[in-house]
Amino acid sequence: MTPGGYHTFFDEGSTLHAAQRLADGEQLYSDLLYFKGPLSYYGLALIFICFGPGLAQARLSGAALVSLVLVLSFCLAWRIRPREACQRGLSPIAYAGIVFLLAGALIIQRVSWHNSWCAAALSLAAILACLWAEKKRRPMAWILSGLLVGLAFLTKQSFGLCLFGGVVFHRILLGFLTKNPHEARFLIPWLKGVFLALAGWALFALIAGNLRDFLYLTIIYPLTAKGLVSGLAHSLPPVVFGRETLLFYGFPLLLLALAVHAGCRTTRGSRSHRILFAYSVLALCVYGALFPRSDMGHLRPLLPIALPALLYVADNAIARIPGWWRVLPVLALAGMFAVFLDAPLVLSLSKGVPLSMERGLGVKTDPETTAILNELVEEIQARTLPGEAIFVVPWAPLVYLLADRPNPTRVRIIWPGQWDSRDYQLETIRDLEKARVRTIIRVQGLKVIHQQDFAQYASLVHGYIGTNYTSVKAIGRFEILDRKQAG
Repeated sequence: MTPGGYHTFFDEGSTLHAAQRLADGEQLYSDLLYFKGPLSYYGLALIFICFGPGLAQARLSGAALVSLVLVLSFCLAWRIRPREACQRGLSPIAYAGIVFLLAGALIIQRVSWHNSWCAAALSLAAILACLWAEKKRRPMAWILSGLLVGLAFLTKQSFGLCLFGGVVFHRILLGFLTKNPHEARFLIPWLKGVFLALAGWALFALIAGNLRDFLYLTIIYPLTAKGLVSGLAHSLPPVVFGRETLLFYGFPLLLLALAVHAGCRTTRGSRSHRILFAYSVLALCVYGALFPRSDMGHLRPLLPIALPALLYVADNAIARIPGWWRVLPVLALAGMFAVFLDAPLVLSLSKGVPLSMERGLGVKTDPETTAILNELVEEIQARTLPGEAIFVVPWAPLVYLLADRPNPTRVRIIWPGQWDSRDYQLETIRDLEKARVRTIIRVQGLKVIHQQDFAQYASLVHGYIGTNYTSVKAIGRFEILDRKQAG
């Protein structure tokens, strides 16, 4: 089921388009421009190779990925569960199970394969590995932890960098608090694990021939003034102290800060307190990966990481309630989260209408969106031959997958600050001319993006389309353009 209709054309569509092209033998960065880490896209491409490309395959894989996030959140809650709470009658299974239910209520809306979900799963796994390493004090445990941090970086750089800084900061701070400088020695095997992950990808990219493009697009390009940073200056949401920002970003940060404070006071105590301290420092650092994008679309993958701190800090208050009645306020809290998020826990799949195109089989959405998508894909396939290229502008790359038509350019979107420079626009025009693209799909609902008109931030491509193509049909937000006849 796809609630909300058109949202699927944005981040999810971009991911699926990249995976489809990788499954067809192209390479990320050299054949398709991207500034994020590669692992999530190659992972979904492998699924497409095994089971065929399609929206349903991606959704089922996304459900498995979200389930993994829930399982990891359960394991994390189990690992840092307060021993005192277990002794007072709240069993370990109930304690971790409440975290599981809370996480499920928070993230059920976004069941799709997405870069952020992959990064969240790897971040949870990396934190768990750090806690295991803290308990076992063995080099192999630290190597595994470093390996997962490296993989997180190769999935979403901001997550990996925050985890990297968090682990280093934790070891140094722990050595200071315990007056034991030898705590930092565990960073050596941990760094070996990080190096192993990065070196493995570098070797693969070198063989595939896209190492140079990877280094430029994922490290240099995001930091250039005319690149991604310029675009983010326009696309960052304003800082609004509304219910979502305060409840789902500020509140978890406060809880994690309280957990760090509690850990600082007891780091010389039991091993369980040291594990709490390690968890809270790392989770707090990972939360910084999204600052200042404190919108729900980016916050959902990180919320399960903060939930164990919520119950840990609330433990003393909950313990004052006798017996199993203490579970009720926590369940009430889960209900509050669900209400705030409008989580579709009671959505009936029968309310949706299934898509009819081959690559959309098994997926339902609202009747209006289904009618538009079915008509759009039928129109594209009637106007073009199998394997004939089309171009979708400025951002609806899922159309390529649903219509089973290739994109002849290296750009999946043209967005303010993303592939809108003069050189990228001229390259896109050359690719369109070389492929002699006959049909262009323009999404009219996205003409103005973050107070910028497409004709303003992509004037060269806009002018080329206006000169060489004419509008022939509108289907919902989508406008079909045909190439003008010569002469």
